Amino acid sequence: MTKDLREALRRDLFWKLARMPQETQLDIEKTFKSQKDLVVKTIVPNLMKTLDLDTYPIGEGVIYEMIHQQHHHKRDNLWIKNKSENDIKKETERKHRNSQRSEKRKKRSKTINNLKNLNDPLIQKFSNEELRPIITENGYHSLEISENSNTTKGNKKREWVYKPSEYVEETVPNSTPSWTKSGYDGPLKNPVVKAISKLQNK
Repeated sequence: MTKDLREALRRDLFWKLARMPQETQLDIEKTFKSQKDLVVKTIVPNLMKTLDLDTYPIGEGVIYEMIHQQHHHKRDNLWIKNKSENDIKKETERKHRNSQRSEKRKKRSKTINNLKNLNDPLIQKFSNEELRPIITENGYHSLEISENSNTTKGNKKREWVYKPSEYVEETVPNSTPSWTKSGYDGPLKNPVVKAISKLQNK
């Protein structure tokens, strides 16, 4: 089924569904699972009778899935509508933190790839297996404990304030190489310090 035909089916299906008797309508305050019998035994068979199956060569499974998706979407909207301002704020902050973690993983990956391309002597000491978790796992970096950043966009000024009480430090993965941990004093310490110093002096 083409995308356009599927979209036409979706509109036709939901138009017919909205005009079915009230007793056959799904209650968005209840889960789809709890109303599954109503869908399977009443709603889907009735819709199959009213749809043009020559235009839409589909089976009951397609209708069932579309109804399921619509119900899920409506319940999500209801949940968002009923959330308190505090819950919405927490959800926004959580998404922001996840976005920050994702950006930092990308930056670590880009930095390591650049060092490889430059044949950096320090990065060459490690295998791809040793470097992979540094790129993919959040436990290899700490979130900022405190940072004040003022940016101006148009006439608006924004300030970020990070409070220690709002963060939970992530546990360092068990497979973490010792040279990446705080307090490391092994043979790689001097090369790492020299490499960092060299980058800072550029």
